[in-house]
Amino acid sequence: MQEFFNHAKFVFKEYRKRFVEDSLLQEEFLDAIKNLLSLYDTKIYENRFIVGGVVEFIILASFNALNFNAIHIGKENERFDIQVKYKNFSIQYSVKSTFTKSDIRLINVLGESTKTKWEEPTIFVIPHCGVAYADITLIDKNSLIRQADVLVIKRKSLENLFNSQPELIIKMEIPFKEEIATTGQKIASEDIAKELLKKYKKLTL
Repeated sequence: MQEFFNHAKFVFKEYRKRFVEDSLLQEEFLDAIKNLLSLYDTKIYENRFIVGGVVEFIILASFNALNFNAIHIGKENERFDIQVKYKNFSIQYSVKSTFTKSDIRLINVLGESTKTKWEEPTIFVIPHCGVAYADITLIDKNSLIRQADVLVIKRKSLENLFNSQPELIIKMEIPFKEEIATTGQKIASEDIAKELLKKYKKLTL
């Protein structure tokens, strides 16, 4: 298991090395995040899932922009979101994002299960921090908290990790959602419905 995490960390460090040297990619990445938060306000419950999913694809696109071979695997895998092939490695990552100051949700837990564990190499997108890597071997287990139906990790613990190991973070001024002016009360399901109903004469919105 330790070797598995070491490989995941190695590939992330290669990704970081290329990312910090690409100013255009950094600019486009931040702009994409800001546009996403502007379009879909995460105060609306439905949009939280949509925004999280779109962030996965933004991370995926950034890997491919840096000449990694990356694909989205979330459709087939409940615990991993992207797969990255680099040299002889094929690494699966979970992607977690938050745009508030709260602790970060890792895993939704069904019922009273106590067996749920955080076992995935994870890429975090964190406001006023950046894009970063962490896994269970780098974090004090006391930083993990079970709250009703979710396992969360303390934001402060991640910040401390990235301060002590800066090679694990791509520092970027990712905004909190409260810092972004929304363009309206858009919800993703409405946008999908409008697209779906375009071809009909009577079914209109």
